[in-house]
Amino acid sequence: MIFGSEWSIRFLSSCSFWHSDGTFKVRPLFFEQLYIVFGFQNGFMIPCTYSLTTRKNSVVYTKILRHLIEYGKKLNVEMNPQRLTCDFEQATINSFVDIFPHIKINGCFFHYAQSLWRKIQEVGMMRHFEKTNDNKTVIPKSERKKADHIYEFVRLLRDEHSFQHHQTAASEIRAPKRKKLYIDIDNKLKELLHGFATGIVNEVELVIKCDRAAKTT
Repeated sequence: MIFGSEWSIRFLSSCSFWHSDGTFKVRPLFFEQLYIVFGFQNGFMIPCTYSLTTRKNSVVYTKILRHLIEYGKKLNVEMNPQRLTCDFEQATINSFVDIFPHIKINGCFFHYAQSLWRKIQEVGMMRHFEKTNDNKTVIPKSERKKADHIYEFVRLLRDEHSFQHHQTAASEIRAPKRKKLYIDIDNKLKELLHGFATGIVNEVELVIKCDRAAKTT
C-alpha cells in the first residue's frame, strides 16, 4: 500500500536529492514496516510517499520505485533523483541503483553512528567511555504498543501530509531559518514525552509531533 498525493508526487519529481528510510515500531499490525521516501528542497526534507510493506527486500523496494515512476508518468513528470541518502541496508541500495543507474548514494551518518556504537559494545570497549547520567533521561527499553488501527494511521498520515504541504509552501516565500531555538525544542519534546507517559499521546502521535516540534521551532 502506497500513500501519497498528486502534490507530493510532483514535489518529489522536482527534487534531485532524495532520502529513504523504514520504521517498524509505529507501523500498523499486519505490516512489516512503514517505508518513507523524502525529497529535499529549499532546506527542508519533506516526506512524500508512505508505503506499508509486508516484507523488506529488494523486490519490494523495486516495486515501490517502479510505482512512483508510473504515478509520475500519469502526471507528466519524471522521477530522476541524482543523489540519495539512506541507511546501509543493501536491499535499498540495490533497488535504487537498479532503477536509477546514475544515482549517487551516501550512507546516513545517523545509522553509521548507530552501527559504530553497536560494534563498540560488541567488542567490549564500553569501559573506555566515561559514563554519564544520560541513561536516566531515556525512555526505558520495552516492547511498546504497535499502531493497531489502520484508520487511525491514515488519519494521522493525512494530518502530517497537510502540515508538510503547508511547510513547503511557506518555505517558498521565506528564507530557511538559520538558527534553531534548542531550549524551546527541548521544552516541547519534554512536554510530548510527558503526554506519552501519561497516555495523552499515543506512539504514532508522539513520533509525528516530535518531528514537527523539531522542524517548526
